[in-house]
Amino acid sequence: MSVAHRCVLGVSPPRCSRLSLASFSSQGGGRIDHFKLSQRISGWTNLREVLSEVRESHQDFSPKHAATACHRLAKYVGKNAHTIESDEDEATFRLAIQAAERTVSGMNSQEVSNTMWAFGTLTAKGVEVDMAAVRAVSGQAPRVAGKMVPQNVSNTLYAIAKLAEKGVEVDMAAVRGVSEQAPRVVGG
Repeated sequence: MSVAHRCVLGVSPPRCSRLSLASFSSQGGGRIDHFKLSQRISGWTNLREVLSEVRESHQDFSPKHAATACHRLAKYVGKNAHTIESDEDEATFRLAIQAAERTVSGMNSQEVSNTMWAFGTLTAKGVEVDMAAVRAVSGQAPRVAGKMVPQNVSNTLYAIAKLAEKGVEVDMAAVRGVSEQAPRVVGG
């Protein structure tokens, strides 16, 4: 049985709990067709579709898939009254966050930006975001900041502001690294 430890952040002080993820595993054993997975991901139009795919494929996520899953979760949570409704939904949500944390070292500038935007947006919507995942992703921002386009810089700074507003600490090197790119991209 796999047990994941998570520290949860919200408006209240951090608390820790244990969450069993044993019932959610990839179809494993075979090779994943990343092209087909990307096609399915690009077709997501609501929270239920995102959660279903995360539940089925999270272990096979590339950095791009993990970033997209987090981005889409943030986009669809609260839209059309869709919310994380059950313990199963909560566990699936955590699997997407863990996939981002697991693949972050391979993320490019847009993927880091999209994931940070997702974390900031989720936090702004009152959803608790894993502190270790925020640290892992924000820790990659200095590595990719110089390659960020204007939208990436804007989205990442937005995320940092939203996280800080809720008391979530973001790596100061990330704040500096992305902020230093603002003069370069201001015209865009």
